[in-house]
Amino acid sequence: MFNASGVEGRAAQVAAQLKDAGWQVAAVGNLGSRPRATVVRYGTGAEPQARALAGLLPGARVAPRAKTPPGVVDLVIGTGFTRVRTSGGVPVQRGESRASDEVCERVA
Repeated sequence: MFNASGVEGRAAQVAAQLKDAGWQVAAVGNLGSRPRATVVRYGTGAEPQARALAGLLPGARVAPRAKTPPGVVDLVIGTGFTRVRTSGGVPVQRGESRASDEVCERVA
């Protein structure tokens, strides 16, 4: 994973979020260039993983790269990066109670 956003620590922050989501992150580093687009680059055989990762990054592009080893996915975080998309959980239905809600009344 490469930070090209110009924001110090961005790669480490995104790596932690992706690890929490179950992704394996091998290493983080910085790039000197500052592309606007966030790009998920992939080597031979890794297009499905690249597309899945890009689905978590609003506006990310997916591109094959000959220099990326087979089976490997590289993430380049551009200056236009906004966030890592989360699943958002289960939507609340009208009138439903959740385990975190206080639904019991105290009986005196």
